[in-house]
Amino acid sequence: DASTTEATDCNIHYYPSPFPSTCSVCGPRPPRSHHCRKCNFCILQMDHHCIYVNQCIGYGNYRTFILMLCYFVAGCLFGAAMLISPVWECVYRAFEEDGAKTYLSTGILGISSPFVMVKDAFCGQGINTEDMLKVIFLLLFVVALVLANFLFWHIRWCILKNLTTLEAMSSLGNISNSAINPFDQGSWRLNAQQVFGPPIYALFPIFVTPPLPFLPDVRFRKKCI
Repeated sequence: DASTTEATDCNIHYYPSPFPSTCSVCGPRPPRSHHCRKCNFCILQMDHHCIYVNQCIGYGNYRTFILMLCYFVAGCLFGAAMLISPVWECVYRAFEEDGAKTYLSTGILGISSPFVMVKDAFCGQGINTEDMLKVIFLLLFVVALVLANFLFWHIRWCILKNLTTLEAMSSLGNISNSAINPFDQGSWRLNAQQVFGPPIYALFPIFVTPPLPFLPDVRFRKKCI
């Protein structure tokens, strides 16, 4: 929806556009608004439509979304850290009993194949406790790794530059490097405060009223992204 806009008073290309626009469905809308086809209305500072929370992520709930990612990563890492000791004991015990040949067919953690675990479960033998520990440890570690990369991307390309995911992806792929981001306040602290609010409340799981959207004076802002 948003596109690079040329200011009328100078030859400067702004992205995201700091000017209001008109939606063919919703009508006039403020800057940085995008129409969500699934929600069927315009979202201020729309980041993306998240299928996991069944709503759009934008101005009103972007902080909550980022905190959710932080807590998921922290929780997965905490769970994986608690399982390191018992998993290591299982792996070391198997190595002492059978040597390296144990891992040639089952991998470094010595996890039984899914077929064997399902067969044991349905045949009444139950799932091996050690296998369950290893599977849970592996899942927690992989989920933490994936979400940590996702969180780092949001911090690096969105929060610190005062961009949404839609704007960041467009600026990386389709927008000229000479385009100017008028919403970048020139300081990562100020940009972060647009998402988290006052620093004292930044990482607390409490509702914080989002700061008023930053509206640049496009006649004087000339900092390139």
